[in-house]
Amino acid sequence: MVAIGQPISCAGVVRKWQYQTKTSNPFRVIIWRPISGSRFEIVGINDIPAGPTNQEVTYVIPPSDRIEVQQGDLIGWSFGPAVLPSRRAGVGNLVRWVGGIQYLELREQQVVDIDGGSGNREYSIKAIIGPNEDNSNEMYGFFLPEK
Repeated sequence: MVAIGQPISCAGVVRKWQYQTKTSNPFRVIIWRPISGSRFEIVGINDIPAGPTNQEVTYVIPPSDRIEVQQGDLIGWSFGPAVLPSRRAGVGNLVRWVGGIQYLELREQQVVDIDGGSGNREYSIKAIIGPNEDNSNEMYGFFLPEK
């Protein structure tokens, strides 16, 4: 899954991921870089371990695993069983599905043709992006508010 509708607006590193899951399964968060058309390159992957469900979680990325991002990169995620809750959303929240690839087969620097369909949806995930120091509060991505 790639969040086409909300590209990252500055360079930096992903320092943390904030999310809420509906199952305790592990999943992957991915930074994608558009190449052309429906072709994207995987810039970096963070594997998120199984954890608590139905509550906001902040996963701090060790400095050695932080993903460098550029303006225009995109947040994505991949999982086996559905992990992240979602809901239909308005324009500006376009996501595109990656078809025909098992989530554990994805690897850094892989170029993927993402042609599995698309829709306007919000998912309960966001990236905390900033300089490699721990003093940034910039956030990108989606997060579902509590009801």
